[in-house]
Amino acid sequence: MSPVQLIIVTKGGDADIITFTQGEDKLQVAKGYGDMEHLFCSECGCGICQGLHAFSSYFRAVFPSTFQIEDGASCLVPEIYRPRCHVHYENRLFDWNDDLPKWKGGPPGDGMPGEKKSKSATAVQ
Repeated sequence: MSPVQLIIVTKGGDADIITFTQGEDKLQVAKGYGDMEHLFCSECGCGICQGLHAFSSYFRAVFPSTFQIEDGASCLVPEIYRPRCHVHYENRLFDWNDDLPKWKGGPPGDGMPGEKKSKSATAVQ
């Protein structure tokens, strides 16, 4: 499914990456391509988050559309949740004509375990 907006949630301290306040019993895991896994609701089919299984204790990517975070007036998500860059842009389906930075892999300082910063932080011209 692409294009998609994701919010990357990383582990902070001893807290869980994501805490479910309800419906955790409805979560299903679907295996994706390679090491990718997707969590979705078994009742409605809504995607909850996704990520690489090997890094599941480090980060998850959540879908902003899963949550009621619009401001109620303009139907836009708050500025804090709006896209700030394009990552893995080398795998895009089509070009985006916007002023956001575009990265072949992840942005500089993404801190992914085992990733080489020089490869990960290559800007697309």
